[in-house]
Amino acid sequence: KTKFYNPHGLDQNNPPHNQSTAYELAILAKYALDKFPILEKIVVTPNITIDKSGNHKKYSLSNNLGPRKTYPGLVGIKPGYTDAAGYCLVGLVEKNEEKILVVLLNTSNLKKDLTDLSDYWLE
Repeated sequence: KTKFYNPHGLDQNNPPHNQSTAYELAILAKYALDKFPILEKIVVTPNITIDKSGNHKKYSLSNNLGPRKTYPGLVGIKPGYTDAAGYCLVGLVEKNEEKILVVLLNTSNLKKDLTDLSDYWLE
């Protein structure tokens, strides 16, 4: 059963630690994308500039989804790495106008696993 003890997913010095399964993370990601359609637009946007207005300065933001370079159909969501969890990814993959969610946890070869899983479902 999923339990989040912090919002960032990084390891904490003391327990309790975040816990989840790939299946539950996929359900959460699907719910968020379905409930908040703007989220997909946000996670697929590589760069954006927010102009100065009111009380804030101009901001230039980059979505540095490193694994995007790993697989051409990966358009967004969230990669991560910690010593305890290894390489992880909740990814939205698109190919030929079909989209799938891919969740990888504690993978030692993100590129290979992302490619194998995505190609299997999208071929």
